[in-house]
Amino acid sequence: MTTHTSNGQRVPTNDLIADIKQTADRVDGPLTKTEYREHGEHTRKTVVNRFGSWNEMKHELGLEISSKTSEGPRLTTDELLADLRATAEKAGSQHRVDNAYYHEVGSYSVSVYKDRFGSWTEAKQAADLPPQHMIPISADGCVDSVRVVAERVDGNLTCAAYDDHRRPIDPSSVTVIDRVGSWTEAKQQAGVE
Repeated sequence: MTTHTSNGQRVPTNDLIADIKQTADRVDGPLTKTEYREHGEHTRKTVVNRFGSWNEMKHELGLEISSKTSEGPRLTTDELLADLRATAEKAGSQHRVDNAYYHEVGSYSVSVYKDRFGSWTEAKQAADLPPQHMIPISADGCVDSVRVVAERVDGNLTCAAYDDHRRPIDPSSVTVIDRVGSWTEAKQQAGVE
């Protein structure tokens, strides 16, 4: 059985499992989504698509599940806001922390914020972060961003490489995939090999 990465490459399930376990062995404590994004070979989306959820993957592979989940103590508002602020700081620009970016980089589910605060915008306001003031980006705008970022990346332009090298005004790879249809299609339209 195989699964797909967001750039269209097929990943054998055994390779995915081996990478997850190797990454978990290299970190202190339970493997987080952020640590896997930083140290793993594949996207978190690939893991979730294969296993159903992050914690289902951890359960199936026998990995420790953090106590900061629905199975453990309820997250405090301060913990949620601290993670949102830390993610904004990591992004380098608070305007980039839309729910798609947080979904890829943050420690918790965006739905937790929506449940707790009523909306993503209200969660950002509670964290004293500016609301998103960007005009929704079109598919053509996404393709243009892929083209610009590709010029700054040596080698294959993966989703992770794109997100690492994109400018604050560029959409996240998740947004590109959502608008264009797939990472492979976005690269083809941008004329990127």
